[in-house]
Amino acid sequence: MLVFGVSVAWFALSSLAFILAAPWNHMWWLAHAIFAGGFFLLSYGVVQAFRTTQSFATIYSQEEMTARLAKSMADTQKALQQVKLSNQRLERLAATDPLTGAGNRRHFIEHIGAEIARAKRTGAPLSLLSLDLDHFKDTNDSRGHSVGDEVLRVFVRKCLEAIRPYESVARVGGEEFMVLLPGATLDAAGAVAERLRSAIERTAFDVGAEPSVGVTISVGVSEFRRDGDTLDGFVNVADQRLYRAKFEGRNRVVVA
Repeated sequence: MLVFGVSVAWFALSSLAFILAAPWNHMWWLAHAIFAGGFFLLSYGVVQAFRTTQSFATIYSQEEMTARLAKSMADTQKALQQVKLSNQRLERLAATDPLTGAGNRRHFIEHIGAEIARAKRTGAPLSLLSLDLDHFKDTNDSRGHSVGDEVLRVFVRKCLEAIRPYESVARVGGEEFMVLLPGATLDAAGAVAERLRSAIERTAFDVGAEPSVGVTISVGVSEFRRDGDTLDGFVNVADQRLYRAKFEGRNRVVVA
């Protein structure tokens, strides 16, 4: 940088000397000498820079420049893909319960809102299951939270096995879950709920070296339009039927 700075200063001095000098006088010759010195210094700096970077022989190679450009574009594309994947992972994390892998409450509200809009547009049925693990607090208190966490994870896996791929499970509270069933009438949703209740009752929840845990669930079922034509009304009816199932002894499904 020092060499380039000196050479630029010399070029500036030579320009000033040319402006002030008359042709063929001593200032005119001095300007030529200063210009020649600046050009020499600049050339020396360029040669040293090329020798340092070992690119003097290829700096004007079109193939080299094309290859470098292609590599830069590929690196940029790779970086953009990494950013895209990172954003997708962040979106999944923001929509997923970290313990069970089920959707979280925020994702459930967004999803059910979209499904309600579709049901209004197409007239297709839409049903909802509101589920609660019976006496889950007792399991946490007697067996510890690590066992309770494993019970929740196994429960979500059982739910996913019992429903269709386009249906979804969300954890909306500690041991409270909701299952959204697009295209299902109240009777069909009741059958799904009973199948899930029976499967959970028959499952021995093995948690490592600990003795297996017996789990049952209570379920309330509602159908959009039939039990409410707004999101809150639709969800509240399912919740009320869940509370009724628990009040009547738990381990049961209440449809109407």
